[in-house]
Amino acid sequence: MTIFDFTTVAVSFILGLGVTYLLESVVGALRARRACRLHWLPFVWAACVLLQQFQFWWALYELHTLPSVSTGVFSLLLFLAGLLFLAGALVLPSGEAEYPADLFGYFTTDGSWGVAAAALYNAIAIVANVAVFHTPLADPSNWLNALLVALAVLVAATRAKAWQFPLTTAYVVALVLDAIAATPSAYSSGG
Repeated sequence: MTIFDFTTVAVSFILGLGVTYLLESVVGALRARRACRLHWLPFVWAACVLLQQFQFWWALYELHTLPSVSTGVFSLLLFLAGLLFLAGALVLPSGEAEYPADLFGYFTTDGSWGVAAAALYNAIAIVANVAVFHTPLADPSNWLNALLVALAVLVAATRAKAWQFPLTTAYVVALVLDAIAATPSAYSSGG
């Protein structure tokens, strides 16, 4: 097993658990719909986190370009995966027993911590891009990540629907642009 294999398997384990947990939370929300007033905002954030989980998973292939992976880089990648797990675990309640009467009320209290975790993920992703992959700070993907950080912090900090809706919409647009800019459409099978 190469260091590339070991690293990607360990990080993929956390990402896989995060995806599973997030999808289970979506199913739980749909099952709790009779007792809980659903709201679209937490579901949009769940979709954003899911997109980031898949994007990070896809980007792990970039590790094969590194001559080695230090303990620091390995820890940084595990931390990033852990932040995505945390973000996905918090944007929606995790079990029917935990579902409140109003999903938007949950989101403005506990769910906003998931948005804050997504903001921290994007901030640390900039550090990883620059320090690990030597991406210039002025690269469009880093600027888009900085925009994602700012938008997520604003959503997490505000409780007003009037602000959360347009900020979330702007986050979705920036996230899609980031996914297009930062993720190659294909990797070659050569190694």
